[in-house]
Amino acid sequence: MIKKYLVLILLTSFITNSLKAQSDIKLSVQTFQPMVINPAYAGSYEGLAISAMHSSQWTGFEGAPKTLFLTANYRFPNDKVGTGLSIYKDEIGPVSEFNLEGNYSYNIELNDEFRVALGLKVGLNNFTIDFNKLNIENPGEIHNSEGNVSQLSPVIGAGMYLYNENLFFGLSTPTFIKTKYLDSNKTNIAKKNIYLYSNIGYQFKFENEVNLIPIVQYRYTANAPSNFVFMTNVEWRDLLFGGLNTDFNSSIGGFVGVRFLQNFKAAYSYESSLNNFSQYNGGGHSFLLTYEFSTDKYHYERRSFNRF
Repeated sequence: MIKKYLVLILLTSFITNSLKAQSDIKLSVQTFQPMVINPAYAGSYEGLAISAMHSSQWTGFEGAPKTLFLTANYRFPNDKVGTGLSIYKDEIGPVSEFNLEGNYSYNIELNDEFRVALGLKVGLNNFTIDFNKLNIENPGEIHNSEGNVSQLSPVIGAGMYLYNENLFFGLSTPTFIKTKYLDSNKTNIAKKNIYLYSNIGYQFKFENEVNLIPIVQYRYTANAPSNFVFMTNVEWRDLLFGGLNTDFNSSIGGFVGVRFLQNFKAAYSYESSLNNFSQYNGGGHSFLLTYEFSTDKYHYERRSFNRF
């Protein structure tokens, strides 16, 4: 028990003393779709699991972000290889992105207690700007101001995930490639930076099959302040789930979930801005539905991070 409480104190101290603000991120994605951020989570469910998720941010605000996810992941019977497919479309104002990604993980047993998963992500990104959705004061100053600009780019990412029954640590980047999006005149109209993600967490097991899972996640990208997110998830008997998450300076959110008909899971999350922007939008909403191909829920295991 002393070891458990020490880990909890260290996690809390780490987050409260190191916070710096950055732009808001979809907190629900980290909880519901971790494979999108780190390919090492591919195969986190022993067997086959398929998930669909819809996320909308800043509801009531014109041009607000909307994202649709469809993921599937499978761990092979040898318990070493995991694969996953992630498809998602993201829209914000005149900009839309479509990603198709394959994910692969290989699990290595380090000793009797710890294992490490090494992940690789390969895919394609399609980036589009529809200038017809913009109110341009002087259209003649912008080339293709009445059309679309679309560009196809590769995605190559990697990640690692160290874990045992309760403790876990992850490090990843969704892509190593820093992409510039150009119009037909080779003018730079947008760019995508490289992001680095790291997380650490611990699962506390209590009586009556209640588990408490505090998680700290760090996000870094060049020319922007570092960002820390603190999450605390709770589950009961693999039937009911819930949690809170915040980056303290900009967003706070929470989620609830339930297992039903043995193989299905459904969840809902809500996120709200902690700055003045909250006055102009209705927050963010995410809905998730997962189906697990297993006839007996007691004959599988999941890594302690990924509950969905």
